[in-house]
Amino acid sequence: EDGIRDRDVTGVQTCALPIFAYAVSHLGSDRGVTRSEIEKLALYAMGEKTVTQAHVAAVMGDESELRMDETFDACGQGDYAALDNSLARLWAAGTAPIAVLRGAMSHFQRLLQVRAEADSGGNLDGAMAKLRPPLNYFRKSVFKSQASRWSAMQLEEALAHLYEGEALTKTTGVPAEAVAARALLAVAAMTRMRN
Repeated sequence: EDGIRDRDVTGVQTCALPIFAYAVSHLGSDRGVTRSEIEKLALYAMGEKTVTQAHVAAVMGDESELRMDETFDACGQGDYAALDNSLARLWAAGTAPIAVLRGAMSHFQRLLQVRAEADSGGNLDGAMAKLRPPLNYFRKSVFKSQASRWSAMQLEEALAHLYEGEALTKTTGVPAEAVAARALLAVAAMTRMRN
């Protein structure tokens, strides 16, 4: 298997079968997402002789991760339409609302970490470089835009909405999807009110 390799039209050698299988396992059923992920991988590995598992791991998440990142970015940018569409895809894929809320909390905690460091005399790029796990290269500009748009106090308020949403999913009879969507839309509304 290790000796079986292919070449694409750019001349970059593609990965051996086990690595190819690893890459395929990180692709979903959405054709557009799959195409985007392959394009990102080709760009990331440009100039390399061989695509390795490290390349794939650095660039390609699984489909639900990608959709969640889209959701958090839409929320942080106040894009209602994109947020509504990405949530609909997550629910259709069977993603647990509590996982979406916890992912959103993590996203906004990371924004708060970067914002707080920038406010204490650092800069956004330096603060973003310290994040662990590191940001995907392709999300850096969107994340930076959000970090510059939100204040620390506003990020704390957004996190309070998300914490409340998590608590409500556990304590009410309201469908969890509706509770999660309401919390995320409340956060997105904060962005739009400020702008």
